[in-house]
Amino acid sequence: MGSPFEIMAFGEREICDNAIEAAFNEIARLERLLSVYRKDSEISRINRGETSDDPDVREILALSLQYKKITDGAFDIEYGGTINLGAIGKGYAIDKAVEILKQFGITRAKVSCRSTIYGLGAPLGRFGWPVAGEGFSTLLYNEAISTSGNAEQFGHIVNPRTGFKAEGPAATVLSHSAAESDSLSTAAFVRRGRPLCLPAPALQNKITRRMFLTKAASFLVGIGLTLFFPRWAMSTVVYQTEDEALKKMLPDADRFDTKEIVLTADQQLQIEQILGKRLNDSRFRYIMATKEERIIGYAFPIEVIGKERPITLLIGMTKEGAITSVEVLIYRESQGSEIRYPRFMAQFKGKKKEDPLQMGTDIQSISGATLSSRGVTYGVKKALGLFNVVNGREEH
Repeated sequence: MGSPFEIMAFGEREICDNAIEAAFNEIARLERLLSVYRKDSEISRINRGETSDDPDVREILALSLQYKKITDGAFDIEYGGTINLGAIGKGYAIDKAVEILKQFGITRAKVSCRSTIYGLGAPLGRFGWPVAGEGFSTLLYNEAISTSGNAEQFGHIVNPRTGFKAEGPAATVLSHSAAESDSLSTAAFVRRGRPLCLPAPALQNKITRRMFLTKAASFLVGIGLTLFFPRWAMSTVVYQTEDEALKKMLPDADRFDTKEIVLTADQQLQIEQILGKRLNDSRFRYIMATKEERIIGYAFPIEVIGKERPITLLIGMTKEGAITSVEVLIYRESQGSEIRYPRFMAQFKGKKKEDPLQMGTDIQSISGATLSSRGVTYGVKKALGLFNVVNGREEH
């Protein structure tokens, strides 16, 4: 595809080796199908007037048509009567490679191809895969990011409306799909700084709108360039790092030690009784704060689901297990971030495992952020349950 692919995965060595090999084989298979530079590819056959029944070809052509409609023609794979998938093929291949990794049970990986990167899960001890570029920085958590511009190869992107080489500031798009971020960043770059509005009328029904909401790109940053999405589109905002939050909630500590605990079946059941629902994970990370080698408190990084996407929290406690503060580190939706304000978070201060945390009675939700409010409350309950396990281990 004219670009080197890189894959990084965390897990058991043999499983990772097999998964990465299978993912590269999938990328190579798609190269043979989709490359316009291979005379025997399915795309070259189509350009010669032949037909193709390959499911991947049908899928990527359907996606390309969808993005052409969404961007009002700013993204278009057809030029001079021929089809070229250069503006979506790499992203599509990355998505398929990620699917292969998941089939092997890989939950933490990064797949990249120069201008497009997908972060699956997050590295151990982190809240996402850090990515930075000119004018932006973010963390990828089950998300993709793509940048389109002239940095790699000047004049390789053509404006389908004018036929001339596209110029202007680079465009960067974050999305749940690498194929989508790849294509939409191209469309944004082609518009040469003009706002790219995704028209709501194109979303004809609730099902289509729902699909768009869960897959749509959420932000774009570039030099002098902003991509305007509907106000209900999603976003990722890093409010503070874990280190910053730790110093705020446990200012007297002179040392922070990060530890990990794997719950036994009995311990998992105890926490599930507190939560009132099944606990999917059994491995958790926590931070022990000490001063002059004495434990003075704990902090628990917790991820919960707001309306549709994860919220990353850090929950601080005294050594006796009372909540000192709840901090929002990363918020990934366009509405409801008011939960981070003191007037909501103050409700949790001083709460212990024995205290009821019922929404509507003990905890009042934020108007317009009810689901995020519930998510934070659930996260606090989980942290209190984990403290009960950790406290017993540290004492013995």
